[in-house]
Amino acid sequence: MKKFLIMFFVLFPAICFADVTAEVLSTTLDARGNIEVHTQYKVDGVEVVSPYPKEDGKSYYVTRYSVQNFSGMTDAEKLARINQDLQAYGEQLIRKPYQNEAVQLVKDANADLIKTDFFKTLAGKKVTITEAKMQLDTDFNGKPDKEWTMTTTNKTEKQIEEDIITPL
Repeated sequence: MKKFLIMFFVLFPAICFADVTAEVLSTTLDARGNIEVHTQYKVDGVEVVSPYPKEDGKSYYVTRYSVQNFSGMTDAEKLARINQDLQAYGEQLIRKPYQNEAVQLVKDANADLIKTDFFKTLAGKKVTITEAKMQLDTDFNGKPDKEWTMTTTNKTEKQIEEDIITPL
């Protein structure tokens, strides 16, 4: 019954409730030239403490962006993208306590499972792997290549050889 309850809590979605507010405190560039958005989060009115130094006495989290994130977007679309990220992290903050509980249930189940005869006899088992399959998409069209050209250079003879390879 215990295992059933654990799987029930882990596999079935649940609705979690809390009030999360996100307030953008500032924007700046980091040392590598990325755009940083500093945001303070509160869950049910309580500030979420971050590892960053406080800004004007407030804890904040950083979301980094680059010009590629906003390529071709209007200001309204940029705002929607940033709001989507703030929303996603806010939802994560709401889920976090429930996820921590689920993680503990899984840890407890793992502790029980490792004590079974199966895992007690697993040590010393061997597996031999002799081949691996690989798919390449060298033109980045989302489809595996039907063939590709492999170029090798023989440095001692200063020759370049090309082979057409067809995957299995």
